Amino acid sequence: MDAVEHGCNWCEKLQPFSNYTCGCDGSVGLGGSPDQNGETTLDAMIMDGNTMNVGSVGALRRIQHAISVARVVMERTYHTLLAGDQATQFALQHGFKEMSLSTVRSATLWATWMQTKKPDYMKPKMHHPQTKHEVHGHDTIGMVAIDKDGSIACGTTTNGASFKIPGRVGDSPVAGAGAYCETGVGGATATGDGDQMMRLLPSFAAVQYMKQGHNATTACELAVEPIRKYYPHAAGALICLKANGDIGGAKLNYASFSFSARNSSMSEVTSITI
Repeated sequence: MDAVEHGCNWCEKLQPFSNYTCGCDGSVGLGGSPDQNGETTLDAMIMDGNTMNVGSVGALRRIQHAISVARVVMERTYHTLLAGDQATQFALQHGFKEMSLSTVRSATLWATWMQTKKPDYMKPKMHHPQTKHEVHGHDTIGMVAIDKDGSIACGTTTNGASFKIPGRVGDSPVAGAGAYCETGVGGATATGDGDQMMRLLPSFAAVQYMKQGHNATTACELAVEPIRKYYPHAAGALICLKANGDIGGAKLNYASFSFSARNSSMSEVTSITI
């Protein structure tokens, strides 16, 4: 649990000081992608594969490390998901500091968007569910970790879609969509067009496929197949880690997708491209 929480926070901590070369490309955390009001808001979740307990926050405002708030939701309450200003108030009650998540960079992105107000994420009057939607910047930090005793944890943190409608919550804080894990089986986490992916729970499906005996790669591929069927233009990726250390992934409409991994057969963290 500590590894997932601190791992998800790490890139956000580095981001404002790294010229956005640290792997988050400026879209997650402080100074990340703004919504249509110009505000940066965050979604996050963390899950304990031993207990199946989950903590999540959606549309969290003015609190920097969303996954840490999500962990407090999991460990200190009987709830699973808190959202919006009420989630901010909860964070403040538990010692988190309120701050603006906007930076000069994010304000500049918003000012540029204001010139066209595209994307606006509103469907045209004649809309077909397979119509290609506009793809704009979005990213998610997702992690799955297994400790020396075999316990599995997973988590996510994200700004969601760039220039999203204020109040929008994507797949990342939804258990089974953004991430899912079960000790003794494995874990999975997703990124991409969350509005399409969350409808088919790819992370949950992947863990069930691993439970049935599929390797990590096959489990990921089977889990994204329904998304490919119903939303053929959706872009995204899913990574899977099986309890035995097997690692795999699958992508949707990306030329390639890279993620970092390490298991007992690797001497150091390795970038894997699918």
